[in-house]
Order: sequence, then structure tokens, then C-alpha cells
Amino acid sequence: EEEEEEEEEEAPASTAKGPRAFGMLSGDKEEEEDEDMEEEEEEEKEVGLCVGRIVKCRKHPKADKLQICDVDYGTESPLQVVCGGANAKEGLLVVLARVGCVISGGTKIEEAVVR
Repeated sequence: EEEEEEEEEEAPASTAKGPRAFGMLSGDKEEEEDEDMEEEEEEEKEVGLCVGRIVKCRKHPKADKLQICDVDYGTESPLQVVCGGANAKEGLLVVLARVGCVISGGTKIEEAVVR
């Protein structure tokens, strides 16, 4: 009799029915939500940092310390970027933070109109 009791105690918990089985079903939904979140994160990762080359630089018409740079980063047309870097010049490889990218400190890069 003691051996039978020990065997019953050693039975794996995975054979249990009831709430545990329901938990497994709800776990499937959680996995779907996790997959959806991963897809959203991948979409967000598409917008971010990349390498570009400055193809044209000119002084900003209304600011002494700013330049307007056209940056080629592999798209059909270069992106116009306002830059405060004194070393920005044609031919320079740069790290480009595209619109939607969140950089350190939580700053989100947003599109704006050049005044």
C-alpha cells in the first residue's frame, strides 16, 4: 500500500485536468499577443539608425550655426536634414536617425518644416 501511495505522489503534474488545462489554452492567446508585439517591434526597428552619405551641404538661410544637408541613405532621393555639426561636408559618411527613431535620452526624431 505504501508503494502505491508513493507512485501516486510521483505522478507528473502535467496530467492534471481543470484549471491547469485552461491555463494552457489561455497561454496560446498570450503567445499570439507576444507574436503581435514582436511584429510591432520589428516594424519599429525598420525606422531607426542607418548610415548615409552627405551629397550636398549649404548654410541654413535663417541660422548662422546650422546647415541643410542632403543625405543619401539608399533611397530614390536624398533626405534633407538640418544639421548643427560644424564638420558636416559633402562626401562625409554619417549616422542618420530617421523620422520615428528614438535616440538615447528618449528623444524621438520628428519631421519638421525648414523655415
